[in-house]
Amino acid sequence: MPEVYGKTRPEKSPRALTAAMLLMCMLLGMLNGCRSPQQPDSLTAIPYRTDPWDTRYPGTSAITTPNYRIFTDIQDPHTIRQLVQVLEGANREYRAIAPPVTTAVQPLRCYIFSRRQEWAAFTNNHAGEDAAVYLRINRGAYTIDDWFVAFWLGDEGTFSVVAHEGWHQFAGRHFVARMPPSLE
Repeated sequence: MPEVYGKTRPEKSPRALTAAMLLMCMLLGMLNGCRSPQQPDSLTAIPYRTDPWDTRYPGTSAITTPNYRIFTDIQDPHTIRQLVQVLEGANREYRAIAPPVTTAVQPLRCYIFSRRQEWAAFTNNHAGEDAAVYLRINRGAYTIDDWFVAFWLGDEGTFSVVAHEGWHQFAGRHFVARMPPSLE
């Protein structure tokens, strides 16, 4: 062990070094986010297609973008365009701070409900034994494998949660191992 000021200090483990390197990459990525956009961020710039999601529930939509399949009961076209913009814009930033990854064959799935009640019903039906844990969430969302489930919290709250959960999806699908929770 190296000696520092008369005290011994343990060697840094490879895991600690990996975490430190990842933190540096993330910090550099944040600086990258301060750059001028390379292309205009227009709400109409990202192509998407809207199809019915579940015919048993009128007003539900499945929205397909270059990287996502968004299932929602939100019907406002402006909000849908904003969700598409946030998810695809965030995905572009994830790719800027991560090692090169290929575009997945299957789009990442997102379930975004207009009300917590629908979110809770979906959670009960799809989260298995973990549903009880997720149902304790009062404001937020959760990610399982590479899909996430959120409910509407207003513009800022929802878009922030969606970008955050999108990161978990991206990391879960493209990284070899799970990142330390403090960095996730």
